[in-house]
Amino acid sequence: DVMLNIFDSTDITAPVENSASYVYRSLYNRAVGTRIFEAVDRLNPALRAVFITTEFEGRTFRELSDMWEEPIGTLLSRKQRAVRKVKSALHDLLAPTEQQARKKHLIRKGVEL
Repeated sequence: DVMLNIFDSTDITAPVENSASYVYRSLYNRAVGTRIFEAVDRLNPALRAVFITTEFEGRTFRELSDMWEEPIGTLLSRKQRAVRKVKSALHDLLAPTEQQARKKHLIRKGVEL
């Protein structure tokens, strides 16, 4: 369950064909990473805890439910809210194709934009 699939996997052994592009992409990725951590840091503690333990530490909701003595449904709800808030904070970084897909989905539902 990887929520933020922003970075493409790269082959670090491949030669760099365009060094300016490589430097730009490296700086861009660092800036995006900083924005992600800032967005996560702004979450309230309950949402942040679920987000971090599932996304970065790889814990399951069952494990969290047992450790924290919380219902799984509550944890799932917190994760969903956290994901929405992080995505909202990063809306300007969404790929144009994702933005277009959302727009088409809303148009199909009859929502005027």
